[in-house]
Amino acid sequence: MADKKISALTAATTPLAGTEVLPIVQSATTVKASIANIQAAPVSAGVAYGVQHLDSSKTPTTTTSFTYNTANISSNVPTLANYGGTAAKTGSYRCLSSDGSVDFAMYSTATAPTFMVFTNQPLVFGTNSANTFRLETTGDASVLTGNLVIGTSGKGIDFSATPGTGTSELLADYEEGTWTPSDTSGAGLTLTITGTSTYTKIGRQVIATADITYPITVDASLTLVGGLPFTTAAAPSGAGSIGYTDYGTWITPAPGGGGTAFRFVGATTFLTNAQLSGKRVQVTIIYIV
Repeated sequence: MADKKISALTAATTPLAGTEVLPIVQSATTVKASIANIQAAPVSAGVAYGVQHLDSSKTPTTTTSFTYNTANISSNVPTLANYGGTAAKTGSYRCLSSDGSVDFAMYSTATAPTFMVFTNQPLVFGTNSANTFRLETTGDASVLTGNLVIGTSGKGIDFSATPGTGTSELLADYEEGTWTPSDTSGAGLTLTITGTSTYTKIGRQVIATADITYPITVDASLTLVGGLPFTTAAAPSGAGSIGYTDYGTWITPAPGGGGTAFRFVGATTFLTNAQLSGKRVQVTIIYIV
C-alpha cells in the first residue's frame, strides 16, 4: 500500500461491514481503528426515539421536541403557556404565529381529556378557504355555510342545562311537509281539499292544517278523516284544536289515540257525515305523537 496512491487502489466491490481498519493518530501514536469505531459516537443526552435538540454551541441537550414509540408521535414543549390555571403538560404541543398573536396549544393528561386551546382568534374548520364552522372566542359555535346535520335518529339539541323538571329537554326532531286528508268513515266519500294541507312537527308536537269541503251526502256515519302525517299518541294526548264550518257553529276535530284519523265534534257529540253535507271545514289540529 505504501507505494500506491489511494486513487490507484482497487475500488471496494461490497458494502463496508464496519470491521475494516484505518490508521489513526491518537495521542501522538498511530493506531488502527475500525470503520465502526470512527463513526460518530452515540448521543448520550436526550430521550430515546426522539428528535434531538442542540444548544447554541450545537451540543446535544436533554430537551426533545418530538418522541415516538413506533406507533404514536407526541411532543413536549416546556414553554406551553398556562391555560385556565393548568400548567404545561407532558405530551403537549404548542404553535405560535410569527407575530405571536395566535397561540394554538393541545395537550392531555392521564386524568383529563385532550384540550385544544386557540387564543385570540376563533378556531376555524372548512374544506377550502371559506369558513364553514367556527368556534368563536366568545364560546359560541357558528355554522357559516351549510346546515348543522343531526346524523343519528333520536339525537338533537340538548337543553338539559336549563332549569326545569320536564321529562325531556332534548329537541330531537323538526319537520315540515304536506299531507292528504281522506274520508275513512266507511262511506267512501270524496273530500274536496282546497289549497295544500301542511304540517309542522316540533319534537313530539304536530300542527296540521287542512281546508276540507264535504260532498252532498245523507250518510249517517260518524265523521272520520284519515291521513294525519304521524300516528297520535296511544294515551289521550290532550290535543288542542279548533275548526270552523259554514254549518254555522264552531267544531273541534278530535284526534283519536294511536291512529292517524280524527272526528269532528259538535257541542257534545261526534258529527255525522250528513251534518257536514256540502259544508266547508277549515281546521288546525294540534296533537302529540
